[in-house]
Amino acid sequence: MESRQLQYQRAARRLADRATQTRLSEEMMKEKLLTDEKHKTISTLKSSGSALKQKISDLSAKREALLAELKQVEDALSQAQ
Repeated sequence: MESRQLQYQRAARRLADRATQTRLSEEMMKEKLLTDEKHKTISTLKSSGSALKQKISDLSAKREALLAELKQVEDALSQAQ
């Protein structure tokens, strides 16, 4: 009788261990997917950072050119008066 009870306890423990292992494995997989997603987002942000810097630089140069053109127009208007 003790032998059967011991076998039952061992089997129950194995089942519980398997369930725990399965749950931990699923949690690890979810965390890995989340981590991969975060890494992808970071990479996207890093790569877009240099593109944004270039865009800012281009727009600043265009602004300077437009300000210079505006000054020329203002000077021409003031001379015409």
